Amino acid sequence: MTDQSVVLPDTLVAQLIENAATLSTYLQRDFEAIGAQRNALRARLIEEHKIIRVNISETPLEKTFAIDGAHLAEIDRASAYSASCSVRVGQSNQVNDQSSCLAILPHITSLNTISSGLMLMQEIMMAVKVVEEIPDAVSLIDGSRISAIIAINSLYAGVERELPNQLRNWREQAREENDREPGHTLSLFESRDWLTPYLTHPRIVGNLKLVTTTTMISEYMPDWIGRFDDKTFAALVLEDGEALDAIPLEEPDAPYHIADGYPFYRQLNQRGGVGEQITRLGSPTRLYHIYYKPDSAHGVFKIELNESFRADAKLLSGLFSWWWQEIQAPDLQEPYSYFIADRFAKEAVSVAKNALKEIVRRDASSASWAWFFTQPYRTE
Repeated sequence: MTDQSVVLPDTLVAQLIENAATLSTYLQRDFEAIGAQRNALRARLIEEHKIIRVNISETPLEKTFAIDGAHLAEIDRASAYSASCSVRVGQSNQVNDQSSCLAILPHITSLNTISSGLMLMQEIMMAVKVVEEIPDAVSLIDGSRISAIIAINSLYAGVERELPNQLRNWREQAREENDREPGHTLSLFESRDWLTPYLTHPRIVGNLKLVTTTTMISEYMPDWIGRFDDKTFAALVLEDGEALDAIPLEEPDAPYHIADGYPFYRQLNQRGGVGEQITRLGSPTRLYHIYYKPDSAHGVFKIELNESFRADAKLLSGLFSWWWQEIQAPDLQEPYSYFIADRFAKEAVSVAKNALKEIVRRDASSASWAWFFTQPYRTE
């Protein structure tokens, strides 16, 4: 009788290695096919004035503020919680800023969504505040404004779906106990409409790492649309010190909107509202993406800005020069200011996680329950 048994994990590992080898073969074949088109694609883009030679001799932007956040949605056996924070790094210590939120939450499927949303609320307020208080400042956010509105919408929708009436409870808690989270962060975010200026302010610039589009692939290399995106395309066609001319954000079938849990949802969702303003042709707040390759070591960056920023040649040149100046450390794959903000934020939520576990366990009267509370839900 033939032995039909499967031995794990040996067979699984072998299968994965075989799959990796197969994928590598296909990938190499695709790269060779794409590379063969490079010269023709560059010639076409140059003829269409889509490739820009960046002049980095201009004065870099001076009043720039890198803003980044981090969050941690921790699931323990007895409960769950979110640790989130946001950090703003400027050229002077007097304008640095930070905020944080540590909130106990139940086990729900949207836990990570709520945690991410609380982090973005802090980032949004921090970005808007500095450009409103300092007229010539530039807020450099680590991500996309489009991703932010989607995340905030998901938070409100997730809470309404899984925790009915909880938004009202958090708002009441914040009025009774000002430092109670997440009510405190929610009340600050709902104290005014922060989303509209965040999506439309001319001096907020995004740094997109993983969020990309397929606009250029669709137009120039449609056969590769299911495998590669515009960042791959830009990496192929651009040489050091070049950028792809601004690509407009495509107008969606339905306008970007926000769930009605957000107190100011009507002015964002109404016809002609913010959702249309960031996608409509001719709007000064229409969002664009620029792919910039400062050098080979750092590859291609995707920068998000609006029409009024793009149309200001001095601002745009100053941004490119700032970017070039900030990436002179060869071991950093992002501008130095973003790296510093990111390190502060990630370290902060890590410390918060460990501190909460330690402090909870110190209360002898609830030691047994607290021990259970702080145990992970799975065996490590």
